[in-house]
Amino acid sequence: MKVTVLAQPLKSGTWRAIEMLKEAKLKYEFTESDQASEDQVIAAVKDADATIAGSEPYSPKVIEACGNLKVIARSGVGYDAVDVNACSEAGVLVTITPGVNQDSVADLTFSFLMAFLRNIVQDTADLRAGKWGRPIYKSARESVLGVVGLGRIGQSVVKRAIPFGFKILVAETYPDADFVAEHGLEIVEFEELLKRSDYVSLHVPLLPETRNLINSKTIGLMKNGACLINTARGGLTEEAALVEGLRSGKLRGAGLDVFPVEPPTGSPLFELPNVLCTPHLAGLDHESCEGMASMAASSIIQILNGRLPETGVINPEIWERRRV
Repeated sequence: MKVTVLAQPLKSGTWRAIEMLKEAKLKYEFTESDQASEDQVIAAVKDADATIAGSEPYSPKVIEACGNLKVIARSGVGYDAVDVNACSEAGVLVTITPGVNQDSVADLTFSFLMAFLRNIVQDTADLRAGKWGRPIYKSARESVLGVVGLGRIGQSVVKRAIPFGFKILVAETYPDADFVAEHGLEIVEFEELLKRSDYVSLHVPLLPETRNLINSKTIGLMKNGACLINTARGGLTEEAALVEGLRSGKLRGAGLDVFPVEPPTGSPLFELPNVLCTPHLAGLDHESCEGMASMAASSIIQILNGRLPETGVINPEIWERRRV
């Protein structure tokens, strides 16, 4: 059986996941990029039994064209690029790798937060321009951090913020009561969080109900001079509204690892000095890549050997009618 590896960080072939595939006597091959088009995905995957997927699209067109495909093992936790309904109809199992990259994402989130807290980018630019202003800023102990979504990543962000003294508000429909009590968190409605927070950090999946969660209306509810951080999914923000909020000064800054269209060639966000941006790498450090890839490979090996993985399967209900 054949496995195609599209997840870009695994391209070097030095990861434990590759050794796992070898030990399982599975053939594997790499592709050039995890930003492939539908046609490129089809060309790479059409003869494969499984794929270790990056963020490339698995649309109905792709699923139909790849008749041997049995498993799409996403190296990560987001799967909005995978049409799960089409996969289920075709008998293709979809898996993700939960519980592996939350610390990596939280690290970048907190880096954005601290950069805005101390205004590092602007002060560096001012100093290079010959300005010696030495401005005084509001401390973490005087600031409110709003965390939207309290899953593994949201919890990891909270754990980093508490020692700095941030007051933390959380918007979460089904919060972990023990975690909330242990850390003294305040659960509020999303609109209230926007009104009270100096910094708003997004940690929810991209669903129909969360698409464009940050728009002109919700930006209007935010504090003047608030900062937005998005290391979750680009579709959570309406780009035009965000650009306007940043240009007008309503928002002091935005830290973005994700964009509505990726790669975001020619985005007007790049023209703004109050935007910090990175190329969708929040979940990637050596430890997280090793863990995600190994979990994806393990899922593939188990499924191709007739076993359903205990965790990470998005559509387990199709197990009995999966492609074999």
